[in-house]
Amino acid sequence: MNDPSPEPTDAERAEAGALEVEVTRSGGMAGIRRRWHAVAVADDRPRWDALLARCPWEDAPEETAGADRFVWRIRASCPGEAPPERTARLPESALVGPWLEVVRAVQSAAERP
Repeated sequence: MNDPSPEPTDAERAEAGALEVEVTRSGGMAGIRRRWHAVAVADDRPRWDALLARCPWEDAPEETAGADRFVWRIRASCPGEAPPERTARLPESALVGPWLEVVRAVQSAAERP
């Protein structure tokens, strides 16, 4: 019988130098926190690298969300790169352009089986 190899865990992917992107949304009227996570390996890595490179990490706006507004945290862990981890905290109003593209890509990847 020819059994396929099991899928690697997120921890195994991280050890192998996989790029990981996590998006967390907090706040809003109910104050419920949501989290999405994506791991990019092998053939998918260049697409994620390009997507993350378009984000203005150094110029991310200060977190100044108003009452009942969402705050978005985007964290990219890129082993072997400098810096190895980048994080931005954005108010809902700043989730546009490349930031929005990253959030949508992570949400889409997290929904796939």
